[in-house]
Amino acid sequence: MPVIVDEKKEIRKGYNFSGITFLLFLVCYFYLAGPITRALAGLFTTEGSSDYSAFLSIGSTVFIIITETLAIIVGSKLTGIKLRSLFNIGGFTGKTIAKSYFAAQGLGYIASFIINLILVIFTLFGGLSMEEFTPNLIERMNESGLVPAVTAFYAIIFAPFLEELLFRGIVLGSLSRYNRTFAIIVSAIAFGFTHGNIQQACYSTIAGIVFAAVDLRYNSIIPSMIVHSFVNIFGMVASLFMKETGYSEAAEKMLSMKDPFEMMKLITPEMITTMLIAFAVIAAITITAVVIVIRGRKRLREFFTPVTAWNKARSLPILLTSIPWILCFGILIYDVFISPFI
Repeated sequence: MPVIVDEKKEIRKGYNFSGITFLLFLVCYFYLAGPITRALAGLFTTEGSSDYSAFLSIGSTVFIIITETLAIIVGSKLTGIKLRSLFNIGGFTGKTIAKSYFAAQGLGYIASFIINLILVIFTLFGGLSMEEFTPNLIERMNESGLVPAVTAFYAIIFAPFLEELLFRGIVLGSLSRYNRTFAIIVSAIAFGFTHGNIQQACYSTIAGIVFAAVDLRYNSIIPSMIVHSFVNIFGMVASLFMKETGYSEAAEKMLSMKDPFEMMKLITPEMITTMLIAFAVIAAITITAVVIVIRGRKRLREFFTPVTAWNKARSLPILLTSIPWILCFGILIYDVFISPFI
């Protein structure tokens, strides 16, 4: 079945609306959040002080919340998606949430392992340091107790709620009207690469695919909101564990080194113990994820069906004619692959 001219125009219009929504978010997030919060911090605090650092972190968090909320409201109006319709209750269970969590976390770890292996090869033969692949996009948080609390509250409550509304509610919801498989992939890439560096981009893209598939399966963003929150909680607990054991400080030094043999000198018995514990937990989650995917492979076919000429014509060929989406991916490619090396 060919895609007729009128249908192609309608699809492009739908893509443009979701692209405008995402572009609004990216421009505010990448180009306005930093300058505005720094300007306000300069007005109310002294640059270089602990208050200045705290203001930047809290201000950035507030600005992100405002930006995401604005994009969601605009996107809802443009795409005609009613936000209330996204919160359907029923169909999914606690078992659904558990399986989705392990699948997102475990498959994300596999993606992170592969990309980190590739980056290690670059450091060995390309004369680069791992630090260049992991730009510090957010100002270091003040240790007063207030900023970590605000960050934790955002990561556990606001981020899962607002990000799922934006990426799975508006972007996925709009694109899935025309091609569900393509919608899952595009919304996941958009979600993943917004995180700003190649490691997090790969991890979050894979997690985003799981989030999107589960949400479409149950016609609700509630499952992905819950799973997203659990993923963030696990990440924060893991980061705290790494920090308390001294692993984070040593790892930060290692990232700035280009000589792998110098890196080896920083490894201590405590680091080895920490790494073994982390490896055991990651291995358990990853194995569980693989088992879940293998057992649920028949259901996955519902979303990742063979590409036909008809549904292929409703996906990338039309998306590449959408200027807002071209601009969005241009920003993401620049931020992840070009900006760290300039």
